[in-house]
Amino acid sequence: MIRFDEGARRLSLSVRDLAQEVDHRFAGPAPLGLRRRAELGRVAHEEHQGAREEALGSYRRERSIRWEARVAGWSVVVSGRIDGVYTDPDGRTVIEEVKTIVGSPEELERAGLDDYPDYVRQLQLYRFLLEEGSGALEFGGAAPEIALHLCLIALPGRASRVLALDYDHEACRALVHRRLGEVLAARDAARRREARRQALSRALAFPHEAPRPHQAAMVEAIDEALARGRDVLVSAPTGVGKTAGALLPALRHAARRGGRVFVATSKSTQQAIFARTVELLRARGAPVRAVVLQAREKGCLNEVVHCHPDACPWARDHQRKLERSGAADRLLERGLADPEAVRAEALAHGFCPVEASLDLVDEVEVVIGDYNYAFDPGATLKRLFVDEEPADVVLVIDEAHNLYERGVAHGSPELPLALVREVRRVLARGQGDPGLRPLEAQALEVTDRVIAWLEAIDAGGAGGVAGAAPGALLAEPSGGAPAPGAPPENLLLFDDPAAAAA
Repeated sequence: MIRFDEGARRLSLSVRDLAQEVDHRFAGPAPLGLRRRAELGRVAHEEHQGAREEALGSYRRERSIRWEARVAGWSVVVSGRIDGVYTDPDGRTVIEEVKTIVGSPEELERAGLDDYPDYVRQLQLYRFLLEEGSGALEFGGAAPEIALHLCLIALPGRASRVLALDYDHEACRALVHRRLGEVLAARDAARRREARRQALSRALAFPHEAPRPHQAAMVEAIDEALARGRDVLVSAPTGVGKTAGALLPALRHAARRGGRVFVATSKSTQQAIFARTVELLRARGAPVRAVVLQAREKGCLNEVVHCHPDACPWARDHQRKLERSGAADRLLERGLADPEAVRAEALAHGFCPVEASLDLVDEVEVVIGDYNYAFDPGATLKRLFVDEEPADVVLVIDEAHNLYERGVAHGSPELPLALVREVRRVLARGQGDPGLRPLEAQALEVTDRVIAWLEAIDAGGAGGVAGAAPGALLAEPSGGAPAPGAPPENLLLFDDPAAAAA
């Protein structure tokens, strides 16, 4: 992770931070679950290193590397760990980077260096930093010739392939200085956003002519709780004015800290109410900006939701089309980037409206979206709650009584009988890869058993789940793992007791 120490004017980052330039937003979901994928990758990685140590007496794993320089008045520290270093029979020092990918042996054989530009740059940067004096290797005289090998291991079968890389020292030097310039420029932009938000806090005013009964007390209580770093639960009946009464102090507190408000709702109708309140704040002179995030399935312009440039023309070259169109600036100028406005710009200029909305998250002061963006580990708003430190985010949870039902749904997967029957029908055709026929036979056996269980549930037999939909097998709740990353410093929940009782 990139870290700035403002007092010491010190920038710390990894070799991977320097190497990553590719837009990964449209990479699509991995064929394996993330946890399973990570575990398989770790095991394959360690087994490869262990085998190398047994076969090569010179092999050394996990060699640390550290490089320091002065750039634009900053002390820059770049660190990393080389997967393996050894001496080959020709006397060359080989720097090896081991990466796991998901694919068949045939897909591995078709893979080339152009398919993994981040990995290539990372390996080339290791050599550059070594040659620049990082001190990770003890050459004991003249530096030997260095070879760069990218070892790809395909999961789940663990077939492997080694690709040799070319190297250009001056090209790597240019890459390092360009990427460091981009990192520092991004930091300066973040500081400007922070200053803008702090100025906004002084321009905020109550969005109506006068508060409703009890509304002023609500605002005061929320102000006090946030100032003390405490969470607050507001329970009040419809008509008190909870939306404005909560959003104003939440925004005021976040803006003072240069942060943002994330409004989590369970319904799009509630999102519209918060969006309207933002417009009222703007009408009272506060230059607050907001984006409403729409679910990917609802916002997608493609015929099928397949977020990859090869399958979706709206995803293809998204960033370039968004930048050249000037749409982001126009959406920010209008103050409220709602789904309709973003969709109109996307249709006119050919970019992805879902990703365009997400691209605005860094620039606005209020983000409005579904519970999933804050609480579902598989859909968490990564750029707000994971990539950045969310301590400056005030999380407003609308209709908090709905969280329980949503949490149960996240932790209780449902397996419809019709879907299992469709899977069996496809498997029975046997038209897939001939090498997978043994696995297809096992999958058919498992599918037949699951169908028998589900049919027993439909018939009211043993193992049925009280209250379950017909033909559905519900798993026990998994405990609902929290979204990754540290939680926001403040949680602001408000509710309607009448709705909760219902």
